[in-house]
Amino acid sequence: MVTYRTHKKARFILVGALLLVSVNFGVRYYEKQAAIDTITDQGNEMISMPTLRPDRWWIFVVTPSDSGYTYEIYEVDSASRIIVTMTTVESPFIGVNGLVTPPLDSPEEAVFYSKKNTTVKAYVEGLYLPAVTVEREEGVWKIFWYDVSTEVIGTLSGGILVTIDENGTILDVERITEVNISR
Repeated sequence: MVTYRTHKKARFILVGALLLVSVNFGVRYYEKQAAIDTITDQGNEMISMPTLRPDRWWIFVVTPSDSGYTYEIYEVDSASRIIVTMTTVESPFIGVNGLVTPPLDSPEEAVFYSKKNTTVKAYVEGLYLPAVTVEREEGVWKIFWYDVSTEVIGTLSGGILVTIDENGTILDVERITEVNISR
């Protein structure tokens, strides 16, 4: 009798769990599609990312340009079909190709030259949505590579910083774990 009751409860729990999981994934799929449909787009690539709330989604609209990307980051309330927040991140200089020789006179050349380092190249190839910022201080280029999807929390949560002088010498390649930059 005890074995019969245990098997019956186990079957009930298993069937209930399968139903709940199916309903959860079905609702998440519907909410994802509702969030994508909320953003009107003219044919650019759209990437969705869930948040902790089942009714909120991050939608990334990727617009390629001549030498980089423009990312529009939307936080969408899919239940109400409204856009909660919108941020635009421009990342130029990523698509620069060709032969670059020192001296490095432009940010495009510095970004392209930074990808010659094997550590940087491997990191950039592994990024989901690559972005870069470039600064020049006293003849030294500081190139910061990061993933745009980390901006959804308001601060960047990591990247790689490359320091190159104008003569093409890579001075430092440093992994940054937390950066507090507000845009």
